[in-house]
Amino acid sequence: MSSDEDATFKKLPGYENRHTPRSDYLFDLFERDLALLYASAKSFERNFDDFEFFFALAHAHVYKRVLHRAWGPTGRFVWKYRRSHASPFDTSLAEVRQLGDAWPPLQAGLFDRSPRRFIDLLTEYKTEHTDKLFWH
Repeated sequence: MSSDEDATFKKLPGYENRHTPRSDYLFDLFERDLALLYASAKSFERNFDDFEFFFALAHAHVYKRVLHRAWGPTGRFVWKYRRSHASPFDTSLAEVRQLGDAWPPLQAGLFDRSPRRFIDLLTEYKTEHTDKLFWH
C-alpha cells in the first residue's frame, strides 16, 4: 500500500492506529454482509486473509515480471500471522512442497503453474517486503 493510501484510510474513525487500515476497512465492510454466508466468523476471516495473501502474491508475480522485484500490497495477513504457524506463508509453502504441480493454485494457472516460481516469489516477497516492515 502506498503511503498516500495509508494516510487516506488512517483518516477514517477507528483506523488511525492500524497497521493495514485499507485491509482492515475492507474486512470490516465485507464481514457485515458476507460473514453470514460462512459457517463461522473465523472461516470468513481465514478466507479473507487467504484471498489477500493470494492477491498480494499474484500482484508480486506481475510486478516482478515488469519491475524485477516482488512487491505486492500488504494485507492484514502480514502482521496477523507473524508469530503463528498458521501463517499463509508457512501453510502455502508446505502445501506446494508436498503437492508440487498438483497444488490447486498452480493447477488454476497461478504463478506460471510452477512450484519453483511460487517458492522463489514467496521467499522474495516475504524477505524483501514484509519482513522489513517497521511494525513487525
